[in-house]
Amino acid sequence: MKLETLQAKPISVTKKKNESVQRLITRFKRAFNDSGIIDELKERRYYEKESERKRREKKKTRLRMKRQLREDSKSF
Repeated sequence: MKLETLQAKPISVTKKKNESVQRLITRFKRAFNDSGIIDELKERRYYEKESERKRREKKKTRLRMKRQLREDSKSF
């Protein structure tokens, strides 16, 4: 996900029929977390050089591939 393309969109959750307030708050929290606003805020908190960002993304990709290989080998 590129930070430049991520736009802040209003998060709205409408109350369903016979839905409790607690359930509504839970759905809002889930929608808020899925939107990635907090992740973007944490990433933008400090300047990160382009080379450091690429290095971090490469490492993240390697770990994801390792995990996927491990899960694939478990299925056999």
